[in-house]
Amino acid sequence: MKERLAKLLEELSILDGLPGQEQPVVRYLKEKMELLAEEVRIGVNGNIYARKTGRKPGLTVLVSAHTDEIGLVVRDVDPSGMIRFDKLGWFSDSFLPGMRVRVGKIPGMVGIKSGHLMTEEEKRTVLPHRNLYIDVGARSAAEVENMGISIGDPIAFDVPFGRWQDPDYCCGKAIDNRAACAVAVALLESLMDDNFPGTLWIAGTVQEERGLGGARTAAQFVRPDWFVALDVALAGDTPENPAGAKPVRLGGGVVISLGDFLESPKRGYFINPGLKEFALRVSREKSIPIQLQAIFGNSYTDAAAVSQEFAGIASISLGIPIRYSHAPSSVCHLGDMEACLRLSEEIIRAGIDQRAIDFLRG
Repeated sequence: MKERLAKLLEELSILDGLPGQEQPVVRYLKEKMELLAEEVRIGVNGNIYARKTGRKPGLTVLVSAHTDEIGLVVRDVDPSGMIRFDKLGWFSDSFLPGMRVRVGKIPGMVGIKSGHLMTEEEKRTVLPHRNLYIDVGARSAAEVENMGISIGDPIAFDVPFGRWQDPDYCCGKAIDNRAACAVAVALLESLMDDNFPGTLWIAGTVQEERGLGGARTAAQFVRPDWFVALDVALAGDTPENPAGAKPVRLGGGVVISLGDFLESPKRGYFINPGLKEFALRVSREKSIPIQLQAIFGNSYTDAAAVSQEFAGIASISLGIPIRYSHAPSSVCHLGDMEACLRLSEEIIRAGIDQRAIDFLRG
């Protein structure tokens, strides 16, 4: 299974799918899902939905993985042919200088003053992204236009996919959230026997990096009884983590997010108590390695939106640990992807009834 997940991840990682421009990823998922599901539909905003019906009656569950990635967008073009840009999704401006990018299919790089010419203060200063520019080898705005580049075009990081000396470690662009998209495809493959209760919808949602727009419309489209967000989780097994802490680590298993919150938009979720108990029990019974995490102030997933739709939807977020999140390159571990797939499959096969997800159950 690890090799299957690695192949899916590589194929997905090299695709460019900026917020609002996820078409290459959605086309890929559509091609895969049409072979596995009873029904596949594409929403107006770009969400993709795949439906399977189980052999037994039961509740409707929605499983989502967002399809977009962080990146840039063309804001303006200087008369000299240099491209000005804005950011899509949050990440540090410190990552940008010297970064290779693709403007559509045109290669370029984020320019910066030559290191030989910088003052000591300039060497220590992080320039705001609006002070930077992209060089595509054009000498004028007209040449940029002749390349087919225009305002609003998406700009992706130009990062190859690779596996390290230990091949379970995978590094590339858009691991957030193509790792979960790979798990979503593998989940459909694993459930080809339809041996589960109720109705399963798997959705590839758009625009998560710009405000969870796809998650909200997915909830409206499916109207599920319960919800599973597949996403990445923040690993803490690097030197920045305080000594003596017990961080989430690569290779440690799937992360069950107990809650998350992003301070600025005041948006987040708390795990449904019944789903928490259910997932922990299934992980014990099936010997699936798990890790627990609660992050308040720095992160959220599709569960932050879906859990608050209608009168509330019981939600759980399962995460694949990654290092260097919201950077041009990230690292994940195939063992964690496999654990995420196994737990997702087992909770869907086991099913859950309405009483188990009631807030005052029992």
